[in-house]
Amino acid sequence: MIRLNQEIAELGSQSPVYDEALRERYLKSGDLYRFFQELLPAAQAGERVSQFYLYLTLGQCQTFLRLDAESAQTLNDNVLLSLNDRPAEERLLWQSEYQRCQGFAGGDLNPLRAAMGEDTPGSENEYASIWFQRAAAAGYAPALAEAALRINLLSLSERRSLLEEAVQSGDAEVYWQLFLNNPGEGAEPVTTRGLAWLLIACRGGHDCTRTAEWFRGAVCMQDGANCAPGESALEHYWYALPAHQREQAYALASRIEQDLAQGQVKNLPWPGLSSRNIVENRFGDG
Repeated sequence: MIRLNQEIAELGSQSPVYDEALRERYLKSGDLYRFFQELLPAAQAGERVSQFYLYLTLGQCQTFLRLDAESAQTLNDNVLLSLNDRPAEERLLWQSEYQRCQGFAGGDLNPLRAAMGEDTPGSENEYASIWFQRAAAAGYAPALAEAALRINLLSLSERRSLLEEAVQSGDAEVYWQLFLNNPGEGAEPVTTRGLAWLLIACRGGHDCTRTAEWFRGAVCMQDGANCAPGESALEHYWYALPAHQREQAYALASRIEQDLAQGQVKNLPWPGLSSRNIVENRFGDG
């Protein structure tokens, strides 16, 4: 177990590897309005990766799509005031989101509406969903996986088919989504199966460090998350399980990786697709 713990510590400290240039640009962008402007022409032309990251951008900034600059500033002031008694990290996270998204407040959304055409929803909160649907229809693997794991009217066989196609892409984002959809119960935040998928995602280059946005900016803000200051995202979940379950997860990850390498995807350990799925989407809009 000491050897495995050391391997986990090393894996959790590795810098992420971005197979998609847009993924790195999205995560590191300090101005998502400008990023959106750069993405829109390719997304409108049908480029599926651009469509997916336009979905993430609009979802991340959906609050600001219906605000003008003055209203956005007021929102910022109110949020900062409400965070006075909260940890400094929470204030920094909000300030980062405000900086990244404030350009949408009062920004020109007419080109976006023109690109959506007849598909334009009535509410700005739903704009992101159009681009998600287009990315999924175009077969982009992370969008296929998310479609399979959402609450929707897809049958179990349809969900499995989408996941089988998605995992064959080798995209670490897909493996990470499968981890997210294997939550634990009670005091354990993850299942053995979920930890196995997280290991595979981390090995594939997903950001599993202590500064990963999905970890520090989401998980660690939840009450009861008990995130230690120096632990990586991977270590957080690794040590959440007892030793025997960690060993089981490690062995399961190896078996999954062997099956993936051989193209054997029919019997992979999927989440409980018929009963436990994520919310309508990661941003909560319709």
